[in-house]
Amino acid sequence: MSLKVKKMNISNAKKATTNEIMAHHDNKNFTRKDVINISLDTTKEDELFDYVDYHRYYDVSKYNELDGDLDLNL
Repeated sequence: MSLKVKKMNISNAKKATTNEIMAHHDNKNFTRKDVINISLDTTKEDELFDYVDYHRYYDVSKYNELDGDLDLNL
């Protein structure tokens, strides 16, 4: 199987999976939170976040950027 065919198969599988997740959400099998948790850190994260109208703010750091940098001896 050529690389091009393998990439097409992966792409088709991702589309099918995304459509299935959307269908489960529409049928009330998945909640909004389920869709967010399923799609987090995947290549389809943005598409599925948009689908359930979840706005993630990427400029907010996951970790405290000041950890270890605070001078407590004032």
